[in-house]
Amino acid sequence: RDQLLASHPDLPARVAAIRESAVAALPELVREAKESLEGKLAKVYAAQDAGEAAAIIGGLLKGKRVARSFSNTLAEIGFDRILADSGSSVTLTRLEEIVGAEVAQASAGHPHLATLGLTPRQIADSLQRFTGAAGQDIDRLKELAAAKIKENILASDFGATGANAIVAENGVLVLIEDEGNVRAVSNLPYRHIAVVGIEKINRSAEDAMAIMQAAAIYGA
Repeated sequence: RDQLLASHPDLPARVAAIRESAVAALPELVREAKESLEGKLAKVYAAQDAGEAAAIIGGLLKGKRVARSFSNTLAEIGFDRILADSGSSVTLTRLEEIVGAEVAQASAGHPHLATLGLTPRQIADSLQRFTGAAGQDIDRLKELAAAKIKENILASDFGATGANAIVAENGVLVLIEDEGNVRAVSNLPYRHIAVVGIEKINRSAEDAMAIMQAAAIYGA
């Protein structure tokens, strides 16, 4: 990390300038991003607040089977509650969340927090319940859990994710890979829904990549 910081001394200033430029041109970038996404046959919905987002999502996913990756944006709007209220089922795809759910230790923060303080025995027991397998060691249980997660994703009607950036000029969604579930969730189900704040819109791919690089180095 120290080497990366030394190699990119101007990155913080560059990212700050990118953010300021995007905020100044936000209405234009929102319009451009919408046109670019629709040009790729994506359907774009604009919500003014979390309540409107919930209504849109609930209507789109009513009664559907949905696999979701972990996303702060989805957590902030109460995505799982929205789906439960609309009669939809939610498949978790991140192992820490699944373990936390199996031991009723869900966390309001990062999924890693849901497994803090659990013993290896508790984790193994939770994976046995999730996979339906008994008498296996922890490594085998993790393999079985990964296979079941993929099976559940393939059986879903929608894959739901957030996004780390939207590139306005070409309608690209930037998704940072995390344990394989973001790629699987966005590609394996027939339909993909991404819930993204307008602060994630960038003018160009270069701008988006600079922000992703800063996030990787600084842990933002």
